[in-house]
Amino acid sequence: MKAFVVGITAALALSSISAPAAAQSSFEDQQRIQRAMEDCRIAYGVYAQAAMVRDAGGNPQDALRYILQLVSKNPEDQRPTEKMIKDVVNRAYFDEQFVRLSQDDFFSSSDAECGHARNFAQPNHKLKPLK
Repeated sequence: MKAFVVGITAALALSSISAPAAAQSSFEDQQRIQRAMEDCRIAYGVYAQAAMVRDAGGNPQDALRYILQLVSKNPEDQRPTEKMIKDVVNRAYFDEQFVRLSQDDFFSSSDAECGHARNFAQPNHKLKPLK
């Protein structure tokens, strides 16, 4: 499936070379949204893994080591930074809003928050409001 998506993306990229400026901008917006959706899924995955280690009785250092090992298998452009992972681990262990959330809570929230492009849409600043 991933090869199919990559093929589609490559075909769209080639076809957009001669596309009008509006279509080019639209394609760039779609790429930005797809990247934001992927970044969102990665972030929720890191939260879920931190919660899993926490709920299994591990300490923050265990969670950091475990997550760093997991993400090292990702392509480089899909790896969260170590600083981001540390921030997430600290939230999962010490932030009252996150301490109560389980791994499953993060995974189910990921679908709702990261699975819809409209969550990442931005206004077109080239357009002017009606008067």
